[in-house]
Amino acid sequence: MRRIVTFLGVTAAGLVAVLAGLAWDVARHAHDPSLAAREGVLTLTNPGHALVGIGIALTGAGLLGSILTLGP
Repeated sequence: MRRIVTFLGVTAAGLVAVLAGLAWDVARHAHDPSLAAREGVLTLTNPGHALVGIGIALTGAGLLGSILTLGP
């Protein structure tokens, strides 16, 4: 039981990271409307994009771990 709680915690942390990264990116674009023209979609030099990527990885790892823990 403790193992599944750990994996669900990782999943929750990933979700928080994704939302924080999106909020950070929105704030950067709000302060500089021309930023979208100068950066790519997957630009990891933008900290918001990097945080979203980390969050997606954490969410995926947490969900995979949860599924494998509950598996047959």
